[in-house]
Order: sequence, then C-alpha cells, then structure tokens
Amino acid sequence: MPTDDSHRPVPSPFALPSIVAALLVLAAALRIVVLAAHAGDLASFVPDDSYYYFVPVQNALAGRGISFDGLTPTNGFHPLWFFVLVPLFAVFAPAGPDAPILAAMLVGGLLSVAAGYVLWRAVRLITGEPLVALFILAAYLFNPYLVSTSLNGLETGLHDLCVAALVYYTALLLAQERLTPRQTVTFGVLVALGFLARTDTVILIGLLVAALLLRRMTARRLIGLAGAGALAAALASPWLIWNLVTFGSPVQSSGSALTTFARLTWAASSPGESPLPALAAYAALNLNTTLLYAGFSLITLLISGALLIPAILARRTAARRRLSGREETWLALAAAYAFAYIGFHVFIRWFMRDWYAASVLTVLYVGLGVLAALLLRAIRPLLARLSRSGRAAARLVVLGAVFLNGWLFVWSDSTFGFWDAPPKYPAQRQLEGAARWIRGELPVTARVGSFNAGILSYSAPQQIVNLDGVVNTAVHPFIAERNLLCFVAQADLDYVADYEWSFTSWGHILAGGGVPDGWSTPVYTSGGGDQAYTVLSVNKARLREATGCRPAE
Repeated sequence: MPTDDSHRPVPSPFALPSIVAALLVLAAALRIVVLAAHAGDLASFVPDDSYYYFVPVQNALAGRGISFDGLTPTNGFHPLWFFVLVPLFAVFAPAGPDAPILAAMLVGGLLSVAAGYVLWRAVRLITGEPLVALFILAAYLFNPYLVSTSLNGLETGLHDLCVAALVYYTALLLAQERLTPRQTVTFGVLVALGFLARTDTVILIGLLVAALLLRRMTARRLIGLAGAGALAAALASPWLIWNLVTFGSPVQSSGSALTTFARLTWAASSPGESPLPALAAYAALNLNTTLLYAGFSLITLLISGALLIPAILARRTAARRRLSGREETWLALAAAYAFAYIGFHVFIRWFMRDWYAASVLTVLYVGLGVLAALLLRAIRPLLARLSRSGRAAARLVVLGAVFLNGWLFVWSDSTFGFWDAPPKYPAQRQLEGAARWIRGELPVTARVGSFNAGILSYSAPQQIVNLDGVVNTAVHPFIAERNLLCFVAQADLDYVADYEWSFTSWGHILAGGGVPDGWSTPVYTSGGGDQAYTVLSVNKARLREATGCRPAE
C-alpha cells in the first residue's frame, strides 16, 4: 500500500546501484556504436535542420556574426545548444568538417543518457518503487527512437535532460510547503535553462508551476515561485532583448516562418475550407505516433499485465492498487503535457518535426512509471507466494521483456536508420551530391538560394541564402506576400536549388500570380520524381522584368 507523501522516504541522491550504473554505461556504448555506424554517411542520418546550428556557429567563430549566410543576422536556433556547439566547433573543426558534427552528436547522445539517469531518480522519488524506476530507466535508455533522436545533432538530448531535471526538481518541491532560497535559485535556473534549450518548454513550465500552486497553495510557496520566475526571466532576458532589438520579436524566426508557409499552402490548395478537420486528424496522427514511439515499453506492460487479472479480482489488493496524491498529479501532468504540446504545435504552429516527441516521451515515461507502480502493487501478493528465487526470476522476466522487445525493435524497424537499415533521410544524399556539384562547378562568388539550405551551406564555399525563412528573417515579408521571386531578384541570386517537390508545392509562394515563364534554366538534376534535386540558373533580366524587383543599389 503506498504511504502518505509526507511519510514516504526520499531516496538518497547519491545512491547509484550497480545495475543502474551498468545500464547507463551500456546506453552510452549503444549510442557510440550507432554513431560509428553512421559516421561515413552523415547526410542520410543527420537532418538538414541541424546545419542551421552548424553554419551560424561556423560564421560566429570566423568573425562573421551570428548569421547563416554571413550577411543577415539569424536567430533560427535555440541558444543553449548553440553555445554548447561553439567550443565543440572551435576544438574539432581543424580535424575536418565531419569531426565537430560527430562531436555534437556524441555530446547529444551522452546528454540523453544523463536525462535517463535524472528520470530514474524522478520516478523513484514519485513512486517509491525502485524496481519500477529501474524498469523505466531501461525502457528510456534503450528506446530506439530516443537513441536515434539524441544523435541528430540538434538540441534534442540537451532538451531532454532539461525536461528531466525540471520534472525531478518539481517532484521534490511538491512535498514542501515553501521554497528555501537555495531551492528558489535552483528552480529559477532550471526554468531558464529549459526555456533556452527549447522555447516551447514554456508549456511544461506552465503545467509544472500550476501543479505546484494547485497541490499546495501557500503564501510562502507563491513567493518562492515568484522569485524563481524573476530569476529565470533575468537569465533569459539577454536572449529575448537581443531578439527584440535585432528582429523585432522575442521569438525565433523559425517559430513563424514554417507556420506562414503551411497556412499559405492550405489557403492555396483548399480555398474557403476550414483547416480544423485536417488539423484534428494531424493531431491524432502525432499523438498516436508518439505513443508508438514508446511502444515496446507499453507492450511489456501488456505482457506483464496478464498477471494483473487475478490480482484485480482479489478484493484484498484494492488498497495496494490505490495511487498516492503525488502519483495522481504526475499521471495527470504526463497526459496534460502530451495533449498541450502536440496541440500547440499542430493547432498553433501547424507542423511538428519527428524529433519533437522526445520531450513528450520524457514526461510520458513518468506517467508510465506510475502505471507500472500500480501494476506492481497489484501483483505483489502473487509475488509474495513465490520463493526468493522465484521473485527474482519474475522481476528478471519483466526486465528481460523490456530488453528483448526493445532490441528486436532496434534491429528490425527501419524508421530509425540503425546499422544496416535504410537511412532516415535518403533524399539528403541527393542534396549532398548537389553540394559537391555546386562546390566544383560554380564560381565561388555565386549566390545560391535554397529552401533546404543547411547541408548546401556547410558543404559549399558559395554563399547560400535560406529561402524558407527559418534562418533568414529578410525573406519573411516576401513569403507573406507570396512573392518570393521578388526576393530572389532583389537579393541578386544567381541560382536557386532544391527538391522538385519544393518548387511544385510552394510555387504559389514563389509568385502568387503565377510563376513567370523563362525565369530560370535547369543546370543540374539528380534523382527522379518529386525527390529529384535541381539547380536552376536564374535569368535575371527576365525575372526583373516579370517581378519589377531589382537589387538594392
């Protein structure tokens, strides 16, 4: 039977059982093995968006400012990971272009392992069940989706660690009436780090603060939270002020650019129709996908759940199945965060990247831990009838199911691009090939525009200008006016390069009144169909005539 929160012992923060240490070492080794397996083909494993970090970091270190194209300032990144990357590129860039990327991937993977450790402590604290905490740790560390996303070169692993730390520290604070000065400072720092790791962490922060206030509303707690909030705001203010002064908005350019693209595309393809049914279907798809990403741990629960049936029928176990108030809070928080996070990105931003679900899973595993604790309490009377060796064997069956199912998923599912499985981003190999062609065939002074501009800019010495606005705020007004070709003319671009589907899908954004004939000529093509990659030579005279736009004097 779960004890009252006030009497539940708090596990020592320094205790690290040998099996936990072994799992952490194995998880780190797994990430290193996966990293090594893909080291020779980074273009098909690391998303193009990662290069929206790498290129500005390169430019900053070269004295060209925080810019993607070397001219226009950019804020299309999350600052905490950006500043982690700066020393990595400073140290490893002399070893070759792949070396700092591999270093970034390794750091992201190890931060994900650290997130697993903090999550283990959180689940152990919340449920008071060491075996459940071990179960969740194993499920988290060896989840193929989380292994893969932690190595994507983006802020994912760092953000997962910040989310796990916020969850753990909030669990500590929930049992206390007030925050000590030290706890106020610690919570404020964690809130700031979480926000700087990913701006959308404000969703989780809001839910955690609401839980702290609703669970035990006292003047002392309110004062402590207000102090933590003030400290967090002060720590985040340099980033927000720089954004506001430089770009006229406190949020990143990436926060609005793709949303504008999505809404304009809907208006062009479905004029007069409400987007709500499509968005609702999109939200359901993302929620289902997120649950599938946690699939093998859920399957394990179902397998071991067969033991739950006779326990449910026994009335004497009713008390053991009761959840504590703290556990109920975290079960509700996990569900609320999943719905709020996915709902925000779908209904407000209109898009989700495949790595966004990682932070949802970090909190979702806390909810799974609560459910696993409920299961364990229900079957505990059955385990009590077994011998000591029998109880150990039963626990090994549960943990073994986690590993067996997880490893089968790792080896068989091609979604995550492990080892010999198909690559995650096969079309990016064509992008890499185009970068080689641009580097070898075009003048070094050529200016090339591209929607997917990351790998091109990192791999070619020519100036690559971002056209979708993620790291180029100068293009935003032209996107909003559906007159992107005017920007191409004003920026005096010599070439435009991208996938065929980009030109097909976003033709209405290139020119709302219709793309003029003869504005460009193909000079390079690879692949076929929508995934064909094309480099177009811009007919500047024709484009200026058709758009009425000219380069600034």
